[in-house]
Amino acid sequence: MIDPSETLSRHEADEVLRRAVDIHQREAAQGGESLTVAELQRLAGELGIRPESVQRALVEVRSVALARTETTPSRLDRWFGAAEVTAARAVPGPRTEVDAAIDAMLRAELFRIERNHGDTVVWENPDSLLHRARRLFDVGGRLRLGVARRVTVTTQALGDAVHVRLVADLAPRRDSRARTAGAALVGWSATGALVASLLAMPTALVPLVGGVLLGGAFAGSSRRTFRNDVEVVRAALERFLDFLERERVRL
Repeated sequence: MIDPSETLSRHEADEVLRRAVDIHQREAAQGGESLTVAELQRLAGELGIRPESVQRALVEVRSVALARTETTPSRLDRWFGAAEVTAARAVPGPRTEVDAAIDAMLRAELFRIERNHGDTVVWENPDSLLHRARRLFDVGGRLRLGVARRVTVTTQALGDAVHVRLVADLAPRRDSRARTAGAALVGWSATGALVASLLAMPTALVPLVGGVLLGGAFAGSSRRTFRNDVEVVRAALERFLDFLERERVRL
């Protein structure tokens, strides 16, 4: 029997609460239970959690849900990787300062506005000789979004916070890498088959298998290169959201 007057350290209390929430979630999932936002705020209040913290957490959970793609992935998506990279988060306002910081960041990345729909602004990566040269001589490695064709920014004020959603379009980059992978696979396989046709069995198997393996290796390298591009862009978007949330100097 647990003594109700027993004293716990802050770390022990947090751990007990975390495990209690996990247990409650499992039981609620089995019973199909649901809560209103008001009920959630009331329960959190009983634990000493402020309503503002609950509201902020709710916005962030919904932000994560919005960042997930709703479309069924294609075969190319599954094998090569998705053509879009999405990052979303609720950050401190006001919205005018958040919009200004995003504007400065994307201009520093050499993007320019393509369309302005109010809450949603589409930024394009100009494909000009000047911009290519500036990216080529980016010695410090500060330009991290250069592989994206465009970045779509959506901001929405939610009380004192601002929901920010950034979507980087890497479709041209992926298509280029996929064509390179396909050409390598077909080209090396065809070369191996051609050489094999000039030889007698079982010697003919050596160039045939070798061509397929070489083609597969080059195709795999193209896929890894694109996936690395995706991770670089994802890290850049998340890093900027970190800046908006924790490091931005607000007036």
